[in-house]
Amino acid sequence: MNNLWSKEFELEKYWDKVMANPALIAEYNAEFEKHKAYFKLNSYEFNGTTIDIGGGAFGGVFNFLPIKGRKILADPLAYEFKERYNKIPAGVEIINAYCKDIDLPNNIADTIFCINTLDHCNNIEDFEASIVNIERMLKNSGLLFFMLPIRESQSEGHFIYHGNISRYTIDKYFQNYNIILKDWDYHCFYLVGKKK
Repeated sequence: MNNLWSKEFELEKYWDKVMANPALIAEYNAEFEKHKAYFKLNSYEFNGTTIDIGGGAFGGVFNFLPIKGRKILADPLAYEFKERYNKIPAGVEIINAYCKDIDLPNNIADTIFCINTLDHCNNIEDFEASIVNIERMLKNSGLLFFMLPIRESQSEGHFIYHGNISRYTIDKYFQNYNIILKDWDYHCFYLVGKKK
């Protein structure tokens, strides 16, 4: 088993299968609806600039929420998703980059979503660099919606697990946020924070 993420893994072992199976598409949509309810996303208005990091082939939150203003999907497979599946909503800008490498200006985003993404980082250094880059891009008082699965053991395409990050150490990454929601549920870390 290779626990490192790769573009081939993501396309062939996940998205190609999802796109070919209506039941898996329905499961994907239902999973997002659970996140939407958990984060109480209907209670927020999203104006200004919103970035979805690692949002996937459907365009992440832009496929599910009425977001106004500038919409940016940043994903290392963004171009492939657009060309291969053509499901990203119109009006969404795409950036083909890993989270740590997104080269947008400082303090550009009013809201950043990073849902079910950073568990794919291939080492702790990339994970930490990604957290730093998110904070750099987010405006003061900007909102971060963050969800990180933390598995009991490494699995294919998922380097991050309880052995290299845990619920007891993750708080250090979010010290510069006023916490609106922070919770653990089914081995996932959930956070809504407003940058100080």
